Amino acid sequence: MGRHSQSRHSSGVPKGKKIVGIVIVLVIAVAFVFGIYALIRNLNQENDIEGVINHFFEAIKNAEQEKVNQYADYEQLINSFDEMILQDESDEVEKELFKNIEWNIEDIEEQENQVVAIVEVKNKDFKNIITAWMKELVSAKSSGIEITNEYALEKLANELKQEESLKTVIKKIVLKKENDSWRIQVNEDLRDLVYPSIDSVISVLKSSKANIIVSKNHQI
Repeated sequence: MGRHSQSRHSSGVPKGKKIVGIVIVLVIAVAFVFGIYALIRNLNQENDIEGVINHFFEAIKNAEQEKVNQYADYEQLINSFDEMILQDESDEVEKELFKNIEWNIEDIEEQENQVVAIVEVKNKDFKNIITAWMKELVSAKSSGIEITNEYALEKLANELKQEESLKTVIKKIVLKKENDSWRIQVNEDLRDLVYPSIDSVISVLKSSKANIIVSKNHQI
């Protein structure tokens, strides 16, 4: 037997190297599992946020106020155009605002305690709508017609219906967690997104209305 005697089951690989190899395999496996978990988590969050955005736009398109309020402040969104609209008992203006809206989510990015999404929206050109609306009200006032809220809203609904020009804009929208739910923040970017081109005439709208609408019961 002598010095050449050796177990025939020995692989010839030192025990220490075997342990190192096992540890490396385990580390790789754990890293792989955590990587998959992180990927699934991010995908789930992205899908969740994408769902919120899509449901929000579907709700405003269909003028579903209660549903919109699940994802954003509906009243604040409407008031960012004109607070008078919510006084319209017929809801005619609200139905016309977004009935033709189309949207596409370009990107979703997590930033600290909020999420920023880049969204492309196509809707009626509100610069044209507001310009034509103000001209009509000024002309009516010059003709001696008393411009009440009801009269102004009727004319706004007509302008919305007649406007055929569509405008495409891309803006960022911000979502924040409120009570474990993602909510879209109503700010100037969201306003300019859903009311394309309004940013160029909003100041004119606000300054002109006070001089045109003279209803004693519903003073603006």
